[in-house]
Amino acid sequence: MSPNAAQLIVLLSGLLSYIVNIYFIFNLLKVDYFNPVVKIFVKLFKPVSQLLFFIPNQIMLALIVAVFLKFIGFYVAYGSEYAIGNLLGIAFLATVNITLQILLYSIIGAVIISWVAQNNEHPLLKVIGEISDKILYPIKNVIPAMGGLDISPLFGLILIQYLQAFVGGIIQSLA
Repeated sequence: MSPNAAQLIVLLSGLLSYIVNIYFIFNLLKVDYFNPVVKIFVKLFKPVSQLLFFIPNQIMLALIVAVFLKFIGFYVAYGSEYAIGNLLGIAFLATVNITLQILLYSIIGAVIISWVAQNNEHPLLKVIGEISDKILYPIKNVIPAMGGLDISPLFGLILIQYLQAFVGGIIQSLA
């Protein structure tokens, strides 16, 4: 396989993995399915759901597809250097890391949106706010707002950063 074709496969598998990962987050957090942004992802994933009909749980299906796409990219890029089991483990952990990264950016985006466009009804902004709210809800139950200032995003970001560092350490130990 030519280097350009290998790079293209790695790029496409990584991009598709991100898209499936976003769909995974939508299913995991039960984001509003009537939102047009979520509907686009559901329509994009519908052929995969029909092809893999024997996995009825959409959350598990999205996770398996995202890991498989990451595995393809890693196998094309590093297949001769690592054992398949290690590549599969790294693909799973990389998928978890991508999920954490998307959640991190959702929290940051929701904080910025709350400063700039607080009551904007754009569907994308609503999805970002909903993801952030569902992530931060458990933290808000433990740490209430202090004098009208909600500091739960700060604790959410710190927690996600620690989880990413932990997952990254495991990935490095497998590599």
